[in-house]
Amino acid sequence: MVYSESSINNLFNTKLEKDYLAVGLKSSHKDDLLSQKNQEWEDKYQSMFSPFNPWQPNGILGTDNRQRVNDTLTFPFSGVARIVTYWSNGEITIGSGAMVSPYHLLTAGHNLHDVSEGGYAQRVEVILGSKGTITRDDRANFEYYGVANSVNLRVDNVWANGENYDYDWGLITVDRNIGNYTGWFNYGFNNISNGTQVNVAGYPSDFFDPNKDGIWDNYDMTYQVGTISEVSNFVLKSTDLDFATGISGSPMWINQGNEKVIYGIASAMFYNTITRAGIYNQFTRITENRANTLTNWINQDNASLQPIDKPDWVDYDKWFDTNSASFLSTQITPGNSFSITTTIRNNGTAPSSAPIIVSFYASTDSSITTSDFKIGDVIVSPIAPFASESITWTGKFPTIAAGNYYVGWIIDSDNRSQEFDELNNTGMIKNSTLRINAPTTSPSTPTLPSTVIDWQISDSLLQTPAYRFYNTIAGGHFFTTSPTERDAVLRSLPHFQYEAVGFTASGVGGENLLPVYRFYNTVAGGHFFTMSEVERDTVINTQPQYIYEGVGFYTYGANSNLGQDIYRFYNTVAGGHFFTMSQAERDTVINTLPQYVYEGVAFEAG
Repeated sequence: MVYSESSINNLFNTKLEKDYLAVGLKSSHKDDLLSQKNQEWEDKYQSMFSPFNPWQPNGILGTDNRQRVNDTLTFPFSGVARIVTYWSNGEITIGSGAMVSPYHLLTAGHNLHDVSEGGYAQRVEVILGSKGTITRDDRANFEYYGVANSVNLRVDNVWANGENYDYDWGLITVDRNIGNYTGWFNYGFNNISNGTQVNVAGYPSDFFDPNKDGIWDNYDMTYQVGTISEVSNFVLKSTDLDFATGISGSPMWINQGNEKVIYGIASAMFYNTITRAGIYNQFTRITENRANTLTNWINQDNASLQPIDKPDWVDYDKWFDTNSASFLSTQITPGNSFSITTTIRNNGTAPSSAPIIVSFYASTDSSITTSDFKIGDVIVSPIAPFASESITWTGKFPTIAAGNYYVGWIIDSDNRSQEFDELNNTGMIKNSTLRINAPTTSPSTPTLPSTVIDWQISDSLLQTPAYRFYNTIAGGHFFTTSPTERDAVLRSLPHFQYEAVGFTASGVGGENLLPVYRFYNTVAGGHFFTMSEVERDTVINTQPQYIYEGVGFYTYGANSNLGQDIYRFYNTVAGGHFFTMSQAERDTVINTLPQYVYEGVAFEAG
């Protein structure tokens, strides 16, 4: 594995007379560079190191006492992470760390800042719950809690300016409160001396090859108990605890009652340059000043950089490499009853704020998209973080051309839910395809509701019907003056109940006609209409969950006395907006539905 060349150069020059060398413990994913780097260093120091290779130092001091951790989902091991660091020069390195707050990870400074890699890393992935059981599609066993991403990196100023291993520590701020589910460590100072028994856990890359590809990976956590041999002002040394690449940033902690308190961070191993035998392994010590700095950094983020938790929908079978999804039969004739069952998982750190839609499709290939043949939808209530739910669609199978199809689904198919990752929402039945038979009779074309027959258009400027739908999920109304959009909603969005024409408006501006601006609420799934430019701009600038869709239609302003009042309500439970022209309906809502807040007259229409 590739080590930090700059740190080896610096320590080689300063400690040569003592015949030992220190190396940082991050390890490179770029295995194709390994042999090249080995040869470069062997050539460079041939006379001194031959026949030994300085790229393979020995941090195992005597008997290797590390043990594999099988349960990485129970604290304290759930709070220990493997990390993947991406540098500006294209290098990718791996290390370890420990959660010290709901969204902060303590690690080694050289995992975050390295002059030879271009300074600060571009980004760092924080992965908790990995236990090394890897199959082709199984991510749960090496990314159980998903991947948290860095939003800020900090290291000690002395490390950043000189890469002195006495100051090799840093802090990662991540994009979610993942520590609320994994737990986090406390940190302390002073309560340690020679002979103190401590605990160390991390993700070395020398111990296991879980996917049997001949490359040592750091997907498996190891744990060891040992003693501190020497205590100095800034570092802690051990001739008992074993180090290997990938262990950089691992926590060294003491059990104090029910608390796990970190006193050191795995940093470097020192070994004899002639024999390569390990001499001692070193932890960066948490001093009182460093503990105060850590607390200050966390408090700064609490004031200005707290993460926004989101859901993250994944297919259960894909995440856990199982085959629980199924359908009623391997063949179906359109018009007959059919059912599909699957399980979805919320891999984020928040439930959805409103129900989501799972859409099922028949596809001629194994890529499931919204362009495939839609079978039907299921509305799913919010699911708690890291919980799963089985869902079933049952209904008459739609008319689809005869042939063999893959059956799959898209979770949150209309993207109403803001997620951490929008690209992992598909699933598919992996072990079987579906044979769709030719229909026994020619299907009839569905009849679409048309404009209400007795609707009277009494205003010469307002000649365009505004079709009204009730959104059963968002608890609000949607209006469109487009017959094409009306028909598309009727065909593809079963949770929109058509309620006929709500009023008449105009498709173009004119005398006394003002634009009504339309927004889509990606969280609640409803639509919002306003005539106010101030309100429009406020929503655009401060409410990112609302997507501005332009002018919906034109009509008269409120209090213009040119049309009939359209009353607006806000549904405080589901998040949608409700509109009505009927005074009786307005009064019924006010008197019987307390979750609806009356917001007055939105505009006037025909």
